[in-house]
Amino acid sequence: MPSLSRGLCARVLSFSSRPISHTIMQPLPARLACRSHVPISQHLFSTFRSLQASARPPTSKPSPPLAKPKPAPKPIPSTTTRAPPPSPAYAALLASKSTPTLLYEAPNQFWFTFSAFNAGAFCLSYVAVQYYTIFLNTPQGLAWWVPHGYAVICGFMAVIGFYWMRWPSRIVRSLSAVPIAPAKGGNGSPAGLQLEIATKRWVPFLPLKKTRYNLEEVHVPAPVASLVYAASGKAGLERLSPAEQLRLARIEEERKAKARQYEIDHIMTAPFRHFARGVKAAVRGMARALTREGFAKIRVKKSELKLDVKGGWFLDEGKALDRLIHAKPDGK
Repeated sequence: MPSLSRGLCARVLSFSSRPISHTIMQPLPARLACRSHVPISQHLFSTFRSLQASARPPTSKPSPPLAKPKPAPKPIPSTTTRAPPPSPAYAALLASKSTPTLLYEAPNQFWFTFSAFNAGAFCLSYVAVQYYTIFLNTPQGLAWWVPHGYAVICGFMAVIGFYWMRWPSRIVRSLSAVPIAPAKGGNGSPAGLQLEIATKRWVPFLPLKKTRYNLEEVHVPAPVASLVYAASGKAGLERLSPAEQLRLARIEEERKAKARQYEIDHIMTAPFRHFARGVKAAVRGMARALTREGFAKIRVKKSELKLDVKGGWFLDEGKALDRLIHAKPDGK
């Protein structure tokens, strides 16, 4: 125990007798200033140089000049500009005639036109009344947005009115095959054939508008004969044999003969029957103006017209027209 105490006392005295470092006694800023003279490692500068080198954009080499594109070869002009008709022999037969051949004729469209013009006149009269009431003589205390709302409605009604009044002008009144005389040059070119299409005009009571087109400029979405049979409720009869078709034609002739004989035998009640037929025709015509039933498309260049396949007359029940123009579905 005395030795342990002597050892501890000696260590304490030796520690207290050492001089205190001058650096420890300095304040914190002074110590930092003293350490500023310590040399910086060279590895740090090499790291900075590598970072600067990587940050520089790489030098791009000049790209070689692009080769000039070769001009596209010019298309070879086609030698065939007109597609032949489905039956060239039948077209040549009609072209050899001296007078036009009637292929189609529409029935009387008076009630259809009357209904369409009445609907269009109603829409346009509505526009005129609303324009006079809302825009010219605006009522007092009317909200600011009411005239704007009626402007949209009036514009829509005006478009519908003009659409109704224009629709009858799209119905084909007649379609004829017109032969074209050969050129006077004497080169021996054969006579050609064109289709003459007659349509109504916008304004009623004006003469028909007749325009001629080449055969390849007119096409229908389906064979005309099939459309005629389907509209008349005789779908599938075109596939019958000639003997069966002849038998059906005789039955139809007998039915018409009996109806004619009935008219002669009951002459006193004929006016009432005729009046009833007229009323039915008027109602049917005005209804067709709304439903557009019994009409088929016929495309002439970029315009679209309508054929009355339900009530119109076709030469050879539409088969003659199928021999002259092609049937192309829509979109082809």
